[in-house]
Amino acid sequence: MENKSMFSAIKILNTDETTRVRKIRATVRKATGLVQGDEAAVLRALGLGDHQHPGFQHVIHIQEAFSTNGPLGPHECLVLPLMGDTLPTSFTKRQPLSFHKHLSTQLLKGLAYIHGLNITHGDLKADNIMLDLPKTFVHEPYLASASNLPRFEEDVASFVGLQGEREQLQFPKPQAVKFDLETHMPWHIRIADFGLAYSSKPPKTIQPSLLRAPEVRLQLRAPDDKAFGYSPAVDMWGLGCILFEAVTGTSLFYSYPTNQWPEDLFMLTCHEAWLEKYKPAFLARCKRAKFFFNNGKLKRKRGFKEDDIPCRLRTCSTFSPPEQSDFFTFLRQTLRLDPEDRVTAEAALKLPFILETDNYEDNPSTT
Repeated sequence: MENKSMFSAIKILNTDETTRVRKIRATVRKATGLVQGDEAAVLRALGLGDHQHPGFQHVIHIQEAFSTNGPLGPHECLVLPLMGDTLPTSFTKRQPLSFHKHLSTQLLKGLAYIHGLNITHGDLKADNIMLDLPKTFVHEPYLASASNLPRFEEDVASFVGLQGEREQLQFPKPQAVKFDLETHMPWHIRIADFGLAYSSKPPKTIQPSLLRAPEVRLQLRAPDDKAFGYSPAVDMWGLGCILFEAVTGTSLFYSYPTNQWPEDLFMLTCHEAWLEKYKPAFLARCKRAKFFFNNGKLKRKRGFKEDDIPCRLRTCSTFSPPEQSDFFTFLRQTLRLDPEDRVTAEAALKLPFILETDNYEDNPSTT
């Protein structure tokens, strides 16, 4: 029988919480099934879904979990599949429309699987989208290409208590090896890092600032007014922002470089200038809307530079005019200001932009 090397990655989490906090988390987990911030529990729940679901292969899955004590205290360790680069380092060149349809389809399938289990990722961003290494790829030289390897050696030595004894640790030597998507087709991605994921009672603030959905920025309240009303729609907003950046190489939203504009007000102004006006019914359910709106009208400041998304697509993408129109129509469905109007992952898979045949094959990869 042929002996093949198997590789895994270990994610080390800090668990510096008191016994009282651990008991509270355990009580919440027993009542709700999951608690926000319990990544191991979320990953286990993701592994209990339908393995035949087309999105199962586009979500990272836990292999094992264990606890250990180090010089810095107790740690929970997650054993995960070895993955390739993240989205920003993998997709550096302008790509044709078919490439982005392939990316969009895989992300939507993964989100449909996650949301179907009543889980919201809550931190969807390019850094949490990872390339799935094909089985034919040689892992050893790829592992050795890490530019931060010396720092990694020091971190590991510190963790296991071997400061000053690095010769006891065996690490591969760095090599100039690059994983090229062009020569490894078809490629696949997986959604990773579920450290902020939740299934009930979301925290007050989630998502990176530039990818933060309107309902999170304005703190939408649930219908019973007992919790924040953040649904899986927040992930769809993040998806739209990610796809725009993948196509154009620039962030959809950006921070204003002066102190004259509070960040939230600037972002809300961008939303209305580039997308649509906020609905009064939506604003009435948002706790922080009163700070930025008067009778449904945004308190805009002077000096805002008007912009529009189609114009930026024309100048920053390689798409033809019809392709720009198709992509923008799809993008708008993910960027509706009211989460109730925003397309779901399941519904987005049925939109014409996704259903049209492309040149990239999306065959399931074995796990």
